[in-house]
Amino acid sequence: MIRLTHRLIAQIFLLISASVLPAREVSSQWEVLPNCRILPSKSNGGDRLMIQNGTQNSSFRLYFVETPVTQVSTESGERGKDQAQYFTLDEASVLACGQSAKKFTGDYLKGEFTVLTRWEDARKNEQPCYYACIIKDGRYLSQELVRHGLARIYGMPSSHPLPGNITPRSFLNALKRAERQAQRQYAGIWASAQGTAQMAGMELVAPNTATSTSALPAMAGLNNGLINLNTATSAELETLPGIGPSYAAAIIRKRPIETLESLTKIAGLTPRKVDAIRHLVRLSDPLPPPQTVAFYKRELESYLNTNVTVLVDSIAKIEYNAPETFQAIQMKTANQGQYGGQITCLIPEEFFESFLKHYSFPGREFTGLLYQYQGETVLVHPRQ
Repeated sequence: MIRLTHRLIAQIFLLISASVLPAREVSSQWEVLPNCRILPSKSNGGDRLMIQNGTQNSSFRLYFVETPVTQVSTESGERGKDQAQYFTLDEASVLACGQSAKKFTGDYLKGEFTVLTRWEDARKNEQPCYYACIIKDGRYLSQELVRHGLARIYGMPSSHPLPGNITPRSFLNALKRAERQAQRQYAGIWASAQGTAQMAGMELVAPNTATSTSALPAMAGLNNGLINLNTATSAELETLPGIGPSYAAAIIRKRPIETLESLTKIAGLTPRKVDAIRHLVRLSDPLPPPQTVAFYKRELESYLNTNVTVLVDSIAKIEYNAPETFQAIQMKTANQGQYGGQITCLIPEEFFESFLKHYSFPGREFTGLLYQYQGETVLVHPRQ
């Protein structure tokens, strides 16, 4: 009985000690935590998770977005009311979406994933918690939550460009486009919001504004977000942790770089510093994904003036001096989550409206003539 009491006292002491742990010091550079996994925790939700990285366990909350609350409490009550007002729904609908978001995150992050953090304090109680971006299969969790109608764009944005030189403004713009896509398709919570003030006029939004699920290269595939040490600019290299102007200049002078280990020959770049950027860089560009414009443009001479098939990720109307009886759109392509470039597409006027409706959903095939028009490579929709 005495031993059990001592054990309980020790456990209580550890819990009290953990509850007042100071937050880690904010880093000036992004730290990449690969091979992370979710740990069971009562605090886990759609946008907040207890995560294991090696022997380190930390609680993280997503930058940029907030998922609905999962239960009404003193802490979440006001937040739930604010969310209900945002979605112009009752609180019961918000709670149901919160549970869906929690399940989506748990399912989406099964297995291993990557966390990007600068260790900014995100605690709303005494337990340490840090802001982060989470990437799984090359896509940001925050963007996927918004795209599925399971989160609002709200909360703490990053004040620093993300790896791949993605600015906070670009990230927010991609989230806003993803939200419009979710609203237009009545995804997630927006299915319950039909006819509300927040959705007013959505039926008038043309399909041409459909968002790309790969609006940012790093969101379409993590490999596409890696920085090529042999071609990157000094500004791009300086987004890497621990790489300032002098190191960036030294890396550029050392090109061509054949192995990452060779960077340690640069004075001051220790093996530890090289390891810190290993997951953020590459030495050569990967082959473009098949059935994308980047794939065909790589060997343009072989494919020019022939019919090619691409997988359409998104389309948008553009101002363009199209030939008579044609209209133009900008088409983005992707294959299996990998961004594959964009191209101007010329559509006969008689097919234009049906084209917009059909390709407002990502992943559909399009076959057109790869053609040179006014010095630009374009895709032309066949008339027959």
